[in-house]
Amino acid sequence: MRRLEALLASKDPPSDKTCSSVNTDNFGVLCTGSAMGNLYNVGLALQYPNSVVPWFPTFVRPLLNLQPGLYWTRDTNGLGQVTFSFNAGLGGGNTTKYNFLHVLPMTEALLGPMPPGSGVPPYLSSPAAGKAVDDKNTGVSWTLNANLPAESNFGVTQTTTITSDVDGSSLTVPLIDANGGVYFSAVDPAATTGWIAAMNDNDYAG
Repeated sequence: MRRLEALLASKDPPSDKTCSSVNTDNFGVLCTGSAMGNLYNVGLALQYPNSVVPWFPTFVRPLLNLQPGLYWTRDTNGLGQVTFSFNAGLGGGNTTKYNFLHVLPMTEALLGPMPPGSGVPPYLSSPAAGKAVDDKNTGVSWTLNANLPAESNFGVTQTTTITSDVDGSSLTVPLIDANGGVYFSAVDPAATTGWIAAMNDNDYAG
């Protein structure tokens, strides 16, 4: 494995000029000048923002479809957004320009009769039954399906255009990818349009 890692490292240039951003070396999308970037874009012929891992159901009681990866949060960090990894249990900063990450909607409002039990019990009655859980420690309610955008886009079929910092070329992509990853503008709590707004307009889980 060390020989393979050394080989891959030798194939990666110090700065990949094929990437869409000059903010940091080897950063952005459409990279083909590195071994991994070429494998994704050319060898596997994948198109950003599609994932190499197909959508799959995961069950971490009491949530459904909790993804072992990065989720958007509502907190900001410098010029970016704080994200949280359910794979490593760590939070960190991420740019909103290129990333499609998962989202787990929450509300501080009680969505019906308080569900019995401790921890994070699911709602048993009201429109939230089978759709949301209540965190007894924080009073926050979360959607039961932790990858809800992959199941329902609530009519959001718009695209967004991302412009390269390097050569000014642009790429048009959907706001929600096939695996449930969502572009930040569609989940920005302050936005009046997008996936979160559409979910609220549909009165999901009350």
